[in-house]
Amino acid sequence: MNEPEKRMKRISVLLKSIAGVSGVFSIIVCSIIILNYLQLRSVDPLNSPLLEDFIKVYREQPENAQIKEEIRGLDLLIRKAFFTQQWQIKTGGYLLAGGLALFLLSLAFHQVVIKKIPLLPRKKSPENIGRSRFIARLGIILLFGGIVSATIVVLVFSDAMLSTYPGFTSSPDQAEQDFPSMEIYSNNWPSFRGPFGNGNAPPGKYPVDWNGTTGDNIVWKTTIPRKGFNSPILWEDRIFLAGADETAREVYCLEAGSGEILWQVTVDDLAPGKSLPEVSKDTGYAAPSMATNGESVFALFTTGMLFCFDFNGTLLWTRDLGIPENIYGHSSSLISYQNMLFVQYDQEESAAIMALDTKTGRTLWSTPREVLTSWASPIIARNKDTLSVVLNANPLVAAYDLYTGKELWTQEIMMGEVAPSCTSGCGLIFAANQFASLVALDAASGEIKWEYYDDLPNVSSPCATDSYVFLPTNYGVVTTLDCLTGEVLWIHEFDEGFYSSPIAVDQYVYILDMKGKMSIFKASGEFISVGSPELGEDTVTTPAFGKGFIYVRGENQLFCIGESS
Repeated sequence: MNEPEKRMKRISVLLKSIAGVSGVFSIIVCSIIILNYLQLRSVDPLNSPLLEDFIKVYREQPENAQIKEEIRGLDLLIRKAFFTQQWQIKTGGYLLAGGLALFLLSLAFHQVVIKKIPLLPRKKSPENIGRSRFIARLGIILLFGGIVSATIVVLVFSDAMLSTYPGFTSSPDQAEQDFPSMEIYSNNWPSFRGPFGNGNAPPGKYPVDWNGTTGDNIVWKTTIPRKGFNSPILWEDRIFLAGADETAREVYCLEAGSGEILWQVTVDDLAPGKSLPEVSKDTGYAAPSMATNGESVFALFTTGMLFCFDFNGTLLWTRDLGIPENIYGHSSSLISYQNMLFVQYDQEESAAIMALDTKTGRTLWSTPREVLTSWASPIIARNKDTLSVVLNANPLVAAYDLYTGKELWTQEIMMGEVAPSCTSGCGLIFAANQFASLVALDAASGEIKWEYYDDLPNVSSPCATDSYVFLPTNYGVVTTLDCLTGEVLWIHEFDEGFYSSPIAVDQYVYILDMKGKMSIFKASGEFISVGSPELGEDTVTTPAFGKGFIYVRGENQLFCIGESS
């Protein structure tokens, strides 16, 4: 054997050694990942018995500050341990992929090199040599196939396991246990745009005149430490909202009568190796409005971290939904009803509507969706005795059974970057978006009843009563149409555009422009202005209404507006 052939022989031995080492490395990494995976499946990080015991004690002794701090500390340790395991699995997946790539490349180059080395005389017959090579190659193929299969399991299915826990189907009977009645729910402001997310306020005598600069009819105003584009929610005497920037994400609870901040919690929403997503200035890091079912309160940030608190600020559970793949940042708000929390998670690579158990964060059901990224929020539509979750996205407007997630109907009718949410009224569902249309759909069947194509919103959502549907735009035009026929009744052009959504209150409609002026007009077949009071602060959020008071989040402050008497 000459010198070049000897060199090729040494290279062949080196490549075989690299293939052997990388193969063994891949098997070890794969085994560790699978063990870690099985450990996560067998131990539910959302349900720590020790943490549950602490929470039970705290509920019996809510004034015990030491237990509260111990709960927060223990929960932080549990979540950090869980996040670390997540990071280990994902990092192990990349190491496994690298080891596998090196293994295959080494084998491929070895085959190229070995062909250039002349065969030496062998004692075995050609048939035995061929059989030995076949067995060796079969072993390599089986090893390769096993590692590839494990890689697929780890890299594809582990993400689903880490963000979605085994759940169960909810039911109306189960949901009605130990939760506020529909009447109590409807008389509060538990989510974005009020009860069921439709833009209809509880009955009450609300003010039509105020001045944020002079203080007329301003009961109180409170500076919120961090900004956010989420709207306030209200349950009895508690107001909840969130704020965030690049340095921290926070949740606030205020006393409705005084505006005092009762508690604020800085959340830990970045796992090891996780960084903040890029967001636009119009979205920020706290765009989704919070939600409550009267028992717990829920907050979702653009990091994809979901948090559940009790009304005293104790963290009950968290859920990592994964960083949203969203070019502007996630802004779809939450909505909750009894034991269910609904999350519309329409992202670039995957889309779904899911219902989570409000007590544990477990998935009750999750339904995939064939839609593009959506910034709209879910609503709950009531049609006789049936409740459904209705979503707006490109290209589908769709309804899902509240308790099972089964798709009830769908219409491929929407287009563009969808931000306006749906609304319901007079037995119809209304969905709209700029460059598409306002479409009226039968709430039971999804049948298209009529469409309207002019002056459409790109952020603000429509609202409806039993007679009318009100359609705002970002350039200040509001159109009122007959609810059943789609006939245009009147069009009015205001001075400023709207990002805030209109709210129907008894015989009035309130809509807040971007400069903080509230336009109030009668809900009627002709435009009749009632008032146009000013806040004195820019705002893009939607007000909350309750017990005769209006709560408006401005750029920096939260205002409580009510009659002086």
